Amino acid sequence: MILSRRSFLKVAGLSAVAVAGASMFTGCGNNNFLTTPVEYVVGDTEKVTADAVAALNKNNAATSVLGHSDLHNRDMKKEKEYFNNLITGLKYTDVEVKEVKMTQKLKDGKFDHYYLEVTLIKKTEKKK
Repeated sequence: MILSRRSFLKVAGLSAVAVAGASMFTGCGNNNFLTTPVEYVVGDTEKVTADAVAALNKNNAATSVLGHSDLHNRDMKKEKEYFNNLITGLKYTDVEVKEVKMTQKLKDGKFDHYYLEVTLIKKTEKKK
């Protein structure tokens, strides 16, 4: 195969773009532009079982939400409503969300990424 100067420059240029583009996807780690990690915690150790919280933390459908962490740091009332609907949809009907807050995950004492911490409590019974 004869490689012309023009085709060589095309391939070299495309290769440079591919290498530069690939590095763009590694910089954000866990907190990328597509999703924000979620971690569930027990709000009342006597009433909420650790098994339910552990199951939610293992459920891929429940451990991240679409959107960068900046999008989830504005209206925590809506976040609380979202997670209440989510856990009910996942058949966890005996628990509800007490609080949702944006938290920093540290690694080796340094900032690693932001995540949403969802505190669960036993669902309060509605009075009739």
